[in-house]
Amino acid sequence: PFHITQADGNITSANGVANTWSDVYKYQVPQGTGIVLQGGDTIAAYIKDASAEVGLYDCYVKIEVRDPSEQDKNLVFGPALYTKIREFQDRNTMARLSVGAPVKVYPRQWIVIVVKDNATVTVTSCYFDLFTSKAASPIA
Repeated sequence: PFHITQADGNITSANGVANTWSDVYKYQVPQGTGIVLQGGDTIAAYIKDASAEVGLYDCYVKIEVRDPSEQDKNLVFGPALYTKIREFQDRNTMARLSVGAPVKVYPRQWIVIVVKDNATVTVTSCYFDLFTSKAASPIA
């Protein structure tokens, strides 16, 4: 088991642009490590714009896995309304990744949280938790 959060040293973040799909959190898998994303893995997030929490029904979220050059993308969650990923406590109602088979994420590949809201997302006020699996050595 492994938690990826906004505090991880391999995360880069950027504010979102209003009305545009924006990469707000990007996790690059470190050398010597592999991540396995599965259908039972959970995602929870709190997303805020400059003044308040984003609207429950006008903000969308998706998660993509990208190759190191970021040219190839594989959608593993969403697009879903923000209201779906707000739950942090109740494991029974937390959002789950939408993959039919495990997705292997190799070293130097990216796991990216992408947001589209009608306002500018301010990442310094946001947080998330992606609960997944980590392998200590590269996965085959």
